[in-house]
Amino acid sequence: MIRHLRHGDIDKAWWDARIAASSAPLWYARSAVLDAAAPGWEALVHDGTGAVMPLTHDRKWGFRYLYQPFAVQRLGVFSPIQDAAEVGAFLHAIPRMFSVWDIYLHNMACHEQPADVVLQERTTMEISLAPDLVALRAAYSDSHKRGSRKWAGEGEVQPIPVAAFMDILSSSAQFKNWGITPKQVGTLRSLLHANDATEHVELIGLKRGLDWLAVGAFVTWGDRTIFLKGLSTEAGRGVFALHRVIDAAIARSVGRVATFDMAGGHAPELRRFYAGFGAGPTLYLHAGLNRLPQPLRWIKQQRDGA
Repeated sequence: MIRHLRHGDIDKAWWDARIAASSAPLWYARSAVLDAAAPGWEALVHDGTGAVMPLTHDRKWGFRYLYQPFAVQRLGVFSPIQDAAEVGAFLHAIPRMFSVWDIYLHNMACHEQPADVVLQERTTMEISLAPDLVALRAAYSDSHKRGSRKWAGEGEVQPIPVAAFMDILSSSAQFKNWGITPKQVGTLRSLLHANDATEHVELIGLKRGLDWLAVGAFVTWGDRTIFLKGLSTEAGRGVFALHRVIDAAIARSVGRVATFDMAGGHAPELRRFYAGFGAGPTLYLHAGLNRLPQPLRWIKQQRDGA
């Protein structure tokens, strides 16, 4: 039986134990992360298998909806055994009070999803860290290797404080071009100040003199390091600054975890960039649903470009 739990009914210690015991645990699904990214989140729990699914929700126009919190790439069903039929059962169990879904599942397959749910495959890029660092760097693309060698003397990778990291991201042209909202910036700031951040998140950047050339936030938990967010400043783009920040994070992860997760790569340009580090594709799913009444459904479709 799959039960719906309101936020106040969730035992956070029990929840974190279920996530850690799942076959594919992710830092995104830890209770402290969800509290920071989606306050008031709810959940589905399977009493028989111990599988769980967080429900990150909000309200608009009087309707409740499920959404993907900023910087939380994917959630979904966390179960001791990966079972595509169980994923479908969880989707059927999501309460109908949630009129719209726009969520991402770490699960790679789903059987017998609800008829009005549209599932689409997405791609993220990951590196197996089984080889040693020399072998990993040998697998970089020629352009990544040449650029990093050429500009190796430009700056030094070092820790960066949260405030400086957030200032660089929130004032960057990239965030403006990507349409990142103040609410999303606030979500990222909350994530970096969450209880888990001190233990699991490392902020580093390439600094030359007083200037930061590139910065990155990396989460190390369980069997993986996740590239949470980062970018190169205008001054750093010509000197392969972000390449060198990511390379430094890969070097720190070898021997500690099994996977370096780029947390992106569906867009072709990002896929090429991450593939230059030897990363390969891994599938996950987008689940979309729209049960809004007309004309609200039409308004949302026009806004989303559907």
